[in-house]
Amino acid sequence: MTALASSIAERHPDTNAGWSVTLKPLREELVGETRATLLAAVLLILVLTSANVANLQIARGAAREREMGRHLCLRDYWSRQRHALLRPQGGSTS
Repeated sequence: MTALASSIAERHPDTNAGWSVTLKPLREELVGETRATLLAAVLLILVLTSANVANLQIARGAAREREMGRHLCLRDYWSRQRHALLRPQGGSTS
């Protein structure tokens, strides 16, 4: 392409003097600098989504902690009641 451009510049020096030819792939010309911007946007969405999932897991864990606390309290209460019912009463043992 450089040879073609110099040949045209020699034939038409008044209009083509000082011009050169540079070839770029069409994809690079169309996307070019936007590729970095798109990648940054995708990474930002990924980080926000990960933070959201982590927040939901923390909230679920906090709710389960309260639920497990109630469960343990009720289990201890029923355990004491069961032991009280199964304990021998103070009668005579013969």
